[in-house]
Amino acid sequence: FRGAGGGVAGVSGAPADPPGMVPPDLHPDPRRQQAVLVESLRRYGAVHADLMRSFAEHLTLHPIDATALSEILFAEDGGAPLTPAALARRIGRSRPATTALVGRLVAQGYVERVPHPDDGRAVILKGAARVGEATATFFIPYAAALDRVLAAHDPAAVDRSVALLDEVTAAIRDLVKR
Repeated sequence: FRGAGGGVAGVSGAPADPPGMVPPDLHPDPRRQQAVLVESLRRYGAVHADLMRSFAEHLTLHPIDATALSEILFAEDGGAPLTPAALARRIGRSRPATTALVGRLVAQGYVERVPHPDDGRAVILKGAARVGEATATFFIPYAAALDRVLAAHDPAAVDRSVALLDEVTAAIRDLVKR
């Protein structure tokens, strides 16, 4: 995230900050902040991958099937169920591979294909009855741990952290899509 010439964009030779702004010499080192943030996100990504492997073992699924199931459930919980094509894009698999994966999840009773509410020709993916009990027993301890962590922090600070992570995610996603 360095500007042209290798320096951090906007740091050297920048005009003075407007009145009321913190002088540049009092700002934390942006490269250090970036490195610390990236390392923290990398550690979270590794722990999330471990969580998905553990979830897969809990359900006796292949890890990619568990990841797909997780994506289906989160999308459904967020009010925007996925089509098979959207799931393929989300998990980075081809449509044929995703069709086979969804077939396995349907056969095991974890997912159902239901008609799309706005387009009767299309289907959306939803968690089936079997998935509720299996996921609840797995995720309840994780939810409780997050509740304990969040209870120790000011809700406004958590909201700012979430907003920052959303911005970082959008910036990276935009670059990855190029």
